[in-house]
Amino acid sequence: MTAAALIMVFAFVDSRVVLEAGVGLTVAVLLDAALIRCVLVPAAMVRLGVVTWCFHAD
Repeated sequence: MTAAALIMVFAFVDSRVVLEAGVGLTVAVLLDAALIRCVLVPAAMVRLGVVTWCFHAD
């Protein structure tokens, strides 16, 4: 996440290619943080219940 956040700094550069890449990475990081990590993973853990914790590494 830190590396992706550092790459997002390039969203403020004048070059069109770098700008598009920066905006794309910004959207990807926001979707990953908001949708996947805050919604889908907890929902999957609730649906799986105890099975979620059966295969953890010690």
